[in-house]
Amino acid sequence: MDYLATSGWSMAPSLKPGDKIILRPCRAQDLRLGDLAVYRASGALVCHRLVFKQGSRLFTRGDSSWGWPEEVPASCIEGVAAAVVTSHGVSRPMQGPISRALNFSAIFWTPLTALAYRAAEAIKRRAGLP
Repeated sequence: MDYLATSGWSMAPSLKPGDKIILRPCRAQDLRLGDLAVYRASGALVCHRLVFKQGSRLFTRGDSSWGWPEEVPASCIEGVAAAVVTSHGVSRPMQGPISRALNFSAIFWTPLTALAYRAAEAIKRRAGLP
C-alpha cells in the first residue's frame, strides 16, 4: 500500500491538508458509493468521494463542494482510500461495515458540515486564533 499526502481543501472536513491517505489499488467496478476514490486528472492524483455510479460511469465530488459531481473515466481510477492518517497521527479506517455506512452517509451530510467548517475557520482567522 502507498501513502499519498493531501494538499487541498476540497475534501474538508473529511480530509485536510497534511493528512495522508493509505491507497489500496482497486478496479473501478470494485468501488462502492461513499468510497474515497483516487484517480488521475490532468496528470495529478485526486481523491474525491464516489457519489453516483451508472454502469461503468463514475461520478465523484469533493466533500466541501456544492457543485455537480464530476464524471471520472474508469480507466483513470488508481485505487481507494483504505485509511487516513491525520496530520496529528490519528489513523481512521475507511473500509469495513461501519466506515462504509459513514462514508455513504457523508454523500448527504458533508456539504452542510463543510459550510459550517468554513464559517468556523473564517471566524478563527478573523479572531487571530490558530
